[in-house]
Amino acid sequence: IWLDHIALDSLIKNRKDFSTDAALGLAPTNLSKSPTISNNEKMYLRCPECDDLMNRVNFSKRSGILIDVCRAHGTWFDEKELAGVIAFVKQGGLERSAQTDLAHIKHAKERQRTMALSSNPSHLGNATHASEVKLFEFFCESIATIAGVLYQLIRSLR
Repeated sequence: IWLDHIALDSLIKNRKDFSTDAALGLAPTNLSKSPTISNNEKMYLRCPECDDLMNRVNFSKRSGILIDVCRAHGTWFDEKELAGVIAFVKQGGLERSAQTDLAHIKHAKERQRTMALSSNPSHLGNATHASEVKLFEFFCESIATIAGVLYQLIRSLR
C-alpha cells in the first residue's frame, strides 16, 4: 500500500475516526514496487513515484514495524504493516515514543553537563569553556522544549 505524506499524516491525525479495515479500504493497493537487492541481501524498494531507493525505518523509532520511506514522496507498507502502524498509533505509541525521546534528551543533557564539569576542572574558570557549556545546555534545553511541544501536539490530536 502506497501512501503519500499527506495521506499518512491525515490517517494518523484522524485515527479515532477510522477503523483499521476502513483505512485499509481507502488506500490504493494497485501500485507496483520494484525491489532491489543490495550486497547485504537486504531488500531496498524503489519509490513508485521517483524510482529512487527508499529508506527502511522503524516507524516512530520504537514500533518494531519496518516501513519503506521515500523522504520526498511517501511510504510503502507491506502486508499488515499499515494495520500495525494504525494499531501502534491508536494504542498511544506516538505519545510513548515522544516521552521516551524527551527523557533521552534530558538524560543526555545532564550527562554531558556532568562530564563537562568533571572532565577538566582546570577549565571551570575558563570563560570560553563556560560559554561552550552554556551553549550546549541551551541547545539541549531547546531540543527538550521542541520534543515537549511535539508531545503536547500529539496528545492534542487524540
